[in-house]
Amino acid sequence: PKPSALNPQVPDMLDPIVAKCLAKNPDERYRSASELARDLHACRAKLIEGQAGLEQLKRLKNTGDGAIHQLIYESRPSAGIDEDALIDILTRTQYKNLRLGISGLLVFHNGKFMQLLEGEGKEVKALFEIIRRDPRHTDVTVILETDSPTRIMPSWVMGFHADSRQGNKASAQNFYIAPDVALQICAAMGGDVGRKFLEFLRA
Repeated sequence: PKPSALNPQVPDMLDPIVAKCLAKNPDERYRSASELARDLHACRAKLIEGQAGLEQLKRLKNTGDGAIHQLIYESRPSAGIDEDALIDILTRTQYKNLRLGISGLLVFHNGKFMQLLEGEGKEVKALFEIIRRDPRHTDVTVILETDSPTRIMPSWVMGFHADSRQGNKASAQNFYIAPDVALQICAAMGGDVGRKFLEFLRA
């Protein structure tokens, strides 16, 4: 029986994780502890968003004129960062950004990242400093930094899009945005933010 059937306090989203751990066929089990950790982090992020995270999600609403700080940067992944590592980073990001009240969009295209961070000014700037010092990417360059009365990505803790060469595994994640949808979102952004992302995706 499923764990959630034995104990109603166990969330049903844990059932497939437990089943994969206990699969009779070794080939169907997790290949590594990091792979298991990735799914557990994703499960935790969903639980926080759906339950305890409701109070934190209120911070993603607009809080007043000029209250939303937006920062866009570009960077390149360091050597050795594969798609599994990228998914692990993104999964952890969902939980962290939710806690900080930060929303945004991360795009990986032609070997480069472009990311939008938006939220309270001090939170955005502090997070960017951590990102800037992260050895997992290089050539970190601020493309745009501004204030806005509204969020562009209020429903996404951190949406992610990658071109087809890098997005095979990522496309199975709940934070993944399909190519056509990504273009629609960027076009709908408008202003300098939308223009920067469209130029990046079309390069």
